[in-house]
Amino acid sequence: MKIFSIVGWSGSGKTTLITRLIEDFAARKKRVIAVKSTHADYAVQPEGKDTARFLRAGAREAYLLAGGELLRMTRIASPDDLLADLEAQLLPADVVLLEGLTRPGIPVIEVQDPRLEKEPKTRPADQAAVISAAAQAGPGPVSIPTTSPPSARLWRPTMENKIELKVNDRVIALNPFVMKIISNVVLGVVQALDKIPAPWEKIEITLCAEKK
Repeated sequence: MKIFSIVGWSGSGKTTLITRLIEDFAARKKRVIAVKSTHADYAVQPEGKDTARFLRAGAREAYLLAGGELLRMTRIASPDDLLADLEAQLLPADVVLLEGLTRPGIPVIEVQDPRLEKEPKTRPADQAAVISAAAQAGPGPVSIPTTSPPSARLWRPTMENKIELKVNDRVIALNPFVMKIISNVVLGVVQALDKIPAPWEKIEITLCAEKK
């Protein structure tokens, strides 16, 4: 499965971005799972409600069925339990979008709104990408691909990019750090060029040794 964390301060546009991404992925027949993480004292079902009583009595899971919608409730020790459960059930092509939940190894996309006048919520070193109008308009080069918030269609290729390096037709394995560097550099160059079709589906670069 492809999994991404969407983070940012309240009101920055996280939910709007995720909603547009879901619409875009769903239009291309992708299965999308969205996870919303909130503060610890929030109750999915308040005490006294039947489903809360079922869990408190020892039920492994409790389901609430209403109007064609199903709410599954279970107890977990940590978010890692949820991620392990998703990994066991989902297919490689499935997309998981986490709002407000980060874990080591999961790419982080931060949504920033300069009107909030707040510092970034994550360190630049931890960001796979930033969506910020100010970052794109500011002076100097941008080291992380950016776009005005929140433009899901521009971000779809970035989120799904797959990099393959071949030397003399031999595929070279790349670790995530190197893949991130190559992705950021290539996308930064492409986005700066004119007359690039959007959305793009594939970028090919061929380097040939000069024959002497």
